[in-house]
Amino acid sequence: MAASYPTSVKTWTAVVDNVDDNSAADINELYEEVISIETNVASTVLTTATVGTLINGATEKTAPLDADFIPLMDSAASNITKKLSWAYVKSVLNTYLLSNTQTLTNKTLNYPKINENVLVYCTSTQLNILDGATLTTTELNYVDGVTSAIQTQLNDIVSSKAPKVATHSEVTNTYQIALADANTRIRATKSTAFTITIPLNATTAGFVVGDTIEIIQYGAGAVTIAIEATGTLLSKGSKVIIDGRYAAATITKMDTNTWWLVGALA
Repeated sequence: MAASYPTSVKTWTAVVDNVDDNSAADINELYEEVISIETNVASTVLTTATVGTLINGATEKTAPLDADFIPLMDSAASNITKKLSWAYVKSVLNTYLLSNTQTLTNKTLNYPKINENVLVYCTSTQLNILDGATLTTTELNYVDGVTSAIQTQLNDIVSSKAPKVATHSEVTNTYQIALADANTRIRATKSTAFTITIPLNATTAGFVVGDTIEIIQYGAGAVTIAIEATGTLLSKGSKVIIDGRYAAATITKMDTNTWWLVGALA
């Protein structure tokens, strides 16, 4: 007869000594139940293999909470099983890591090196957290590639474009504009007529669109403004002579070989 366990638990009617008789079938039935119990117990005994199988089949938790526990074998208490909270695990690790910090004295780091810039990627939101600014990604991109202080660069630009006094006194021969004259003032002091010539880009490279030069006729000699052959000099009425002593005119580069002449012209 098949045992009832583990499908169900077998029950028997209580018997009384010297009153009830036990047959061989009763003994065999009890035997079958004992064998079934022993077999099932043996198959469920916990071993390193069965525990590993149970852990592997458990549901994974990717974000432990402080109130969660993990099992621990206590070597100080005859290797019995105890539990350890995740909060305590974190506190111990934190203490351990802090206690193992090292002071770098005469140490060599392969990477990153102390004297090198390290590229750090962050969003505009993350950067704003550092300084309380409210910059957008677009605004941050305006300074992408900047290699020196922005104010320094602005000062350099203003300095390069600001008019400078460059006096060319007693000009005795015709004069050709030089790159150093860009965004300066020329004072012509020659007593006789002469010509100031604007060079082509192929002759003197380096002028940029927007460069200006102010020319003052300080001497008695008439000053004629000219440009090298194949160049273009634009002026009202095609006038190119400064209109007398102490008058002034300005030339401005408009294109590669095109200049604009404005001022007191005759």
